[in-house]
Amino acid sequence: MVTFSPSIGLVKNGENPEIAKLAFDFALSQEWQEMIGGFGGKIPARKGVAEPGRIPENAQYFPTFADVQQHGKYLQILKGRLGE
Repeated sequence: MVTFSPSIGLVKNGENPEIAKLAFDFALSQEWQEMIGGFGGKIPARKGVAEPGRIPENAQYFPTFADVQQHGKYLQILKGRLGE
C-alpha cells in the first residue's frame, strides 16, 4: 500500500494485500472520515459525512481517474527521487 497525504491507494502485488485492503476499508469508513473532517482544511471523501455547504462549488478532487491510470509513471518518478 502506498499512502501520501491526503490520498491512499493499493499497489498491485503488494507484500500483504489483505492488510492493505483492511487499511483502505478503514480509510473510507464513516469513523475515519468523520475524524478527517476535524483535521482542519480536510474534506471527507465519504458521501454524507461532510456538512452541507462545506465543499466549495469549484472544488477539484485529487487524484482524478486520469491520475490513477498513470500511477506507474508516478511510482517511477518517486523511486527516482528516492534513489531506487
